[in-house]
Amino acid sequence: MRVWMDIDPGYMPTVQIGDVMRAGGIGKVIASRIDGLLNGDYVQARIGWRRYPILVSQGIHKIDLSLGSLEDWIGSLGTTCLTAWFGIREIGALSSEDRVLVFGAAGAFG
Repeated sequence: MRVWMDIDPGYMPTVQIGDVMRAGGIGKVIASRIDGLLNGDYVQARIGWRRYPILVSQGIHKIDLSLGSLEDWIGSLGTTCLTAWFGIREIGALSSEDRVLVFGAAGAFG
């Protein structure tokens, strides 16, 4: 997030003073006009650093609590882990027969 406050952030535009800081997160629906989302549902989305975000349907993922707890969805079932999964499975095209040695990792999942 720090890089987004730089004058030349690179891959994303700079967050301006007074703008909401970008961030993914999990939220509980308190009111919805989106088909399939009911009050009390949990969603994963780019919520930003704010208490009561107003979101549009694009980019919202309804959380299935039968697969894991909210903590699991922040960690091992969350977007950070999905990045690792797709990096290994789709981009690296590795199979269950391949072996990978991770000798260094950084960031939220590392």
